[in-house]
Amino acid sequence: MRRHRKISLLLIALVVCLADSPDAYSHLTGDLNEDYVVDWEDLRIFAWQWLNPSCLMPGCIADLDGAYGVNMGDFALLANNWKMMEPHPVISEFMAKNCGTLLDGNGEASDWIEIYNPTDKVISLDGWYLTNNEDDDIAMWQFPNGVQVKPGEFLIVFASEKTYEKNPFNYPFLDPGGYWHTNFELDESEGYLALVAPDSDTIIHEYPQYPEQLTDVSYGLAQYATTLVPIGSTTSYHVPDSNDASRSGESNITGCKIYCAFNKYCLPVKVDRVHLWYSNLGEV
Repeated sequence: MRRHRKISLLLIALVVCLADSPDAYSHLTGDLNEDYVVDWEDLRIFAWQWLNPSCLMPGCIADLDGAYGVNMGDFALLANNWKMMEPHPVISEFMAKNCGTLLDGNGEASDWIEIYNPTDKVISLDGWYLTNNEDDDIAMWQFPNGVQVKPGEFLIVFASEKTYEKNPFNYPFLDPGGYWHTNFELDESEGYLALVAPDSDTIIHEYPQYPEQLTDVSYGLAQYATTLVPIGSTTSYHVPDSNDASRSGESNITGCKIYCAFNKYCLPVKVDRVHLWYSNLGEV
């Protein structure tokens, strides 16, 4: 009786641990290669195992219902989730030309990469990779064990080319501020950046051939985007000139902000209220 009680308590403990353990893999039925979407790659794997005699018995990953090998029942489950995508970690933003917007733990303005967890679960990045190489080895830099991202939160990783050769006693490199550093830097001109699954082969999220980057201007996904002016609408705008110098010198705009780098490049960013200042030269 005592032994049965011990086994029951052990099973309960295992269930609790599994329920609270960080998530790292796709749970979407039919996502055979675990890239968080059911697509042609999964159908290719399914077809290969359908024709494989060893998959007539349970045990193959395409045997989705766990009964009688890979058959039409499994195909129906895959088809039911066709083109469905499960929320997964993404590279939400990066900066390849940082001159001081964010400093690492050493007080240096290194390139940085931001990882976002859009799910409602803690995600473990154990064994995941970041890479700036799309041609050869995409498993460039591996996250160390224990790195997690809480639901709805972000993780900053600096891309400062902290290699093993230069830091053999602190690799992967962890700076005094608690930031991890990759063994590569980001290209300021057209480049590549990707988040890779622990199998070192499946690309989960990527920026293929991103454009030339601007100083202290990040690049990435739109967060909480709002359409300020619908496509196809007729709009008008005013460019300040010397005649506006006699006015108050300030203009209030609700809804967007103009971010200018060196008074040359401007990008719209959603905010509540900002002020536009202009000179008598007509520059914003």
